[in-house]
Amino acid sequence: MIQREFNIRKGCQIEINKKIPPAAGLGGGSSNAAAALIGINELWRLQLSKKKLLGLAARLGSDVPFFIEGGTSLAEGRGERLTSLRLVPDFWLVLIKPEFSIETSWAYGRVKIPLTSNSQYIKLNGLKEILTLEQLSGFLANDLEDVVGEFYPSIGEMKQELLSKGAMGAAMSGSGSSVFGLVKTKKAAERLAKRVNRAKWQVFVVRPVRRCEGLGGLDH
Repeated sequence: MIQREFNIRKGCQIEINKKIPPAAGLGGGSSNAAAALIGINELWRLQLSKKKLLGLAARLGSDVPFFIEGGTSLAEGRGERLTSLRLVPDFWLVLIKPEFSIETSWAYGRVKIPLTSNSQYIKLNGLKEILTLEQLSGFLANDLEDVVGEFYPSIGEMKQELLSKGAMGAAMSGSGSSVFGLVKTKKAAERLAKRVNRAKWQVFVVRPVRRCEGLGGLDH
């Protein structure tokens, strides 16, 4: 795509050391695509602005622009229109990846979401007003969760396990199959991770990234 559009006669070989579980609703593939765009921009010295990179990213996938922008954002449209949000006070997540994976196209092919709705869960305007973790916990929602949960009851089981063992809130991540639980501190996350650990589950203690590192030059 970039080679044709900018008449580039060079090539490159990209090797990915994958650490984010694939087909888990964690944006691993999209973040790889965004990193590749940023790397190629620097490697080939294209001097593309962030606006141009965001446009190219949107052509690769709806959530790829998010990983160009980074931080906490409200995504609208297909996901390509981003508004930066102030992150609520520091918090941690316990992430469960079950033994099965879910293809994004499969999940989205089965959900029916109205194009217009007065629900704050559709418009997400309430995200701009969240100031506490309690508010954030009550706001967690994922329209794909019920659809995917019909085929994979383990989604609901993982969510209930997190909530019953101390998570302030829980939800499926993206199109699944991973589920996350929200807690206030790292110690609380580590305790929760031990409580929900099962043989066929991968359990991670993670922390939200306030802003992606290495993108400081993309400010125009």
